[in-house]
Amino acid sequence: MRRIIPSMAVPLLLLCLGVARISAQQQNPFLGSAPAGEATGPPLTLSLADALERGLRQNLGVLLEEQRLHQVEGDRWRLLAGLLPDASAAINEARQKVNLAAFGFSGFPGTPDVIGPFNVFDARVAVTQPVLDISAIYEARQGSAQLRAGQHAYEDARHVVVLVVTDLYLQVIAAQSRVDAARAEFATAESLYVLAVDQNNAGVVPRLDVLRADVERKTAAQRRIAAENETARARTALARAIGLPWMQAYSLADAMAYAPLQDPDPAMLRQKAFAHRPDVLRAQAEVEAARASASAARAARLPSVTVDGNYGWIGSAPATAEGTFAVAANVHVPLFAAGETRAREIDAQAGLRQRELQLQDLRARVSYEIDTALRDLGAAAQQVEVARSATDAAAEALTQARDRFGAGVATNIEVVQAQQAAAAAREGYIAALYAHNIAKAVLAKAVGADEQQFIRILGGESPWTNRR
Repeated sequence: MRRIIPSMAVPLLLLCLGVARISAQQQNPFLGSAPAGEATGPPLTLSLADALERGLRQNLGVLLEEQRLHQVEGDRWRLLAGLLPDASAAINEARQKVNLAAFGFSGFPGTPDVIGPFNVFDARVAVTQPVLDISAIYEARQGSAQLRAGQHAYEDARHVVVLVVTDLYLQVIAAQSRVDAARAEFATAESLYVLAVDQNNAGVVPRLDVLRADVERKTAAQRRIAAENETARARTALARAIGLPWMQAYSLADAMAYAPLQDPDPAMLRQKAFAHRPDVLRAQAEVEAARASASAARAARLPSVTVDGNYGWIGSAPATAEGTFAVAANVHVPLFAAGETRAREIDAQAGLRQRELQLQDLRARVSYEIDTALRDLGAAAQQVEVARSATDAAAEALTQARDRFGAGVATNIEVVQAQQAAAAAREGYIAALYAHNIAKAVLAKAVGADEQQFIRILGGESPWTNRR
């Protein structure tokens, strides 16, 4: 039994769906940006390359990832501190009175129990330099690996921005194509309505044909209004993702026509993805960082050697201070820290194993993503060819139905059916063309292509053997 939604519940349902979509956009940083500047008078002409350039500069997702990279750089310096010298300077001047008896110096002839008051001035520079600390060496390696992982994460964010902006650009193109199709359908429905009115006035067709043509005309107007509104939403989403100023008018320069891509070798794509995808390189660097962390935990049981020194001036006053220094080599041997050291080893080993498993899963996922993208690309190419043939056939059927109706040998039922078939065929072609272009973009992302290669791939060129 079909469930009917009460009429009052429909606006509430649409409102909830709209709020959910807005909330999802707010939570996804790659759909936001940090706009710069003010809107200019003349509309901007945006090519896909221009949109990508703006997105890579202003998109919120890549800007946030850039700041995370700075945080990783700070973490690296903290991990590197165990190998760097530590220098400090201090100036002290005090007036003291000391009770020698409190320190055990009492009962000596001629020695008072309390001496002073007297002045002490001490200006000194102290330096501590680690000489041998195996654990600190591995921690420094861990920091370097984490920094590489952060750099690859930043590159991966840029690749995500390229895919997101490309998708939004293609959505605007598809939405504009739907507007053009809806306007053409409305113009056709309008002319058929006028023809039906004229023929009804001439007594050729009944009033029912006029009503039927009027319904189709108003239905076409509704589709046109919905398509125009959806295009405005798509244009707003693209402008927001690439950081255009509010209310900045723009037009798209690239039409993204059908450009089939020659199927590359899946094995070659898999090798290139393992070598160039930023998320794979990031996972590999995270494994290296976890391995260094585990080694640092084990090395915490080993002795460490430092050299400590200081040089300064000490005396009762600055004018009478004399230079003094001290140099010492110190060996630190951890005798008993079993609980803390063992806990650190267990935690580091577990973290290493997690990173290794995540890398294995990612490598397997890369293979599946490439296979899926290739299948989607092949299916989308076939759909474009079928949809193109269907569009041509539907246009011819509409022309014939219109001619038959104009000649008075048929009712406009055939025309209405032909109109609906033509509209469905055009929608199918638009959807198939968008699916084909986005499949090429997804394949480029799966292999790890950069923004220049994205544009070449969308144009039908295969850059797989010419990666810079």
